[in-house]
Formats: sequence, C-alpha cells, structure tokens
Amino acid sequence: MADRVLGFVILHYGKPYLRYAIESVYDQVDKIVILYTDRPSQGFSADIPCPDTREELRECVEPFMDKIQWVDGHWSHEGEHTEAIWNYAEGYDWIWRLDADEVSPPGMVAEMIRQAKETNHKSYRIPFIHFWKCFHRVCRDGQQPVRLVRVDGGEGERNLDSKGGEWTVFHFGYAVPTKYIAYKMQVSGHRPEWRPDWFENIWLKNSQKNTHPVMHTNHWMPEDFDKTKMPDVIKRHPFYNAEVIE
Repeated sequence: MADRVLGFVILHYGKPYLRYAIESVYDQVDKIVILYTDRPSQGFSADIPCPDTREELRECVEPFMDKIQWVDGHWSHEGEHTEAIWNYAEGYDWIWRLDADEVSPPGMVAEMIRQAKETNHKSYRIPFIHFWKCFHRVCRDGQQPVRLVRVDGGEGERNLDSKGGEWTVFHFGYAVPTKYIAYKMQVSGHRPEWRPDWFENIWLKNSQKNTHPVMHTNHWMPEDFDKTKMPDVIKRHPFYNAEVIE
C-alpha cells in the first residue's frame, strides 16, 4: 500500500510564490491543508499593513482546491499554529510541511520519505538553498528545517541527504519585493535578533556577502546558480528573468 502524505502550509502572507509552492507538491501529496490566519502568529504585530489579503491568497490556490482544505483560524503563537496540523493527520503516514515561498522539485517528497524509512526518527530536516534577490544567486548553509514528519511512532530528528545537491527545496523568502521584507522584519519570530543594519546596508544595497539577516559573520555568501536547473514550475514565474527583484 502506498504511503499517504499530507501536505500543509501555515499561511499569513506570501502571494509571490504561493501558487508555485502548491503546484510543486500538488502531484507529490494526497491532500494539502492550508492553515490561514489574518493575524501574525510568530509573536509580533506590525505597524504596516500585511502585503496580502485573504482573497488574494485564495485566488493563488484556486486551481488546486480539489486537493486543498482551507482552514481559517487564529493561533496564539507559531508553535500552536504548526501543531494544529495534527487535527487533520489521521489516516496519513507522513506530513510534508511547506511554506508559501518554498518550491520542491519533482520527486522530492518521495525521495525524502525513502531516506526517512532507513531510520525510525519522528521528524526529518530537509536540504535547502536560499535565493538572494534574484533567481541566479543563492546562499547555502547547513541549517535544514524540519519539513517531513512521521505520523505514527518515531523519536528524535535526522538530517536527510541532498545527494550532492540533487534534492533540495528552493527557498525564495529573500527573492521578493522589498515590501515583503519590511513586513517580515516586523512580524518574524526572529525580530529581536535581526541585525540592526541589515535592511539599509545589506538588503537595500544588494550586498553580496554576509547576507543572513540574523547571523553576523560570514554567513550566506551569495554565489552564482544555474537557474535552468530549477523545477519547470518556477521557470514560469514573472521574476525568472529579473536581474534584481526589488
């Protein structure tokens, strides 16, 4: 019997890539639960408007609603928002989390599950690359977010293998217009850690070194990337040929 996989998104904003993120996993999971909130759930509020409305986000996913369950709600913090997926996990073997700015290549979910079955851990950290202000510059680090969880049983965590870079999630959180960064800086759970000079001296000036918003020393050094190696779904994005996304 084939594994049943539940995809889920915790969503507040993220219109630039939401459609592409959903489309990238549409054929890789059995169902997608979107846990939407019109209030930030990472512990901080903003004094500027959210860049996206509920209606705009719904429009992004409308072509895929045959597999989507959209849930409106309010959660007091990010942990509660994330844990809410367990209310929908019965009957599934695995949970695959994706954020609105994360695109997975074809076969990614199946490959990560194949690797996960080699051990009996509960959760698994997935290889990522991070795009920097365009589709041809990327940052790499060893921080692999948890994106795959075993529904029944298991204990602890394990990092899964990109197999020499073949299997990575494409993260576009820093390849967005500036209004999204300005909002993210206010509502992010990392707000207290944000480098005070980062927005003016790194983001706005399109620095090409030490670009991580929290880490202060030699972290996230953008390098060239062959964008023709991206999944086909993201090659249709209007930012694909942009020299710099502003």
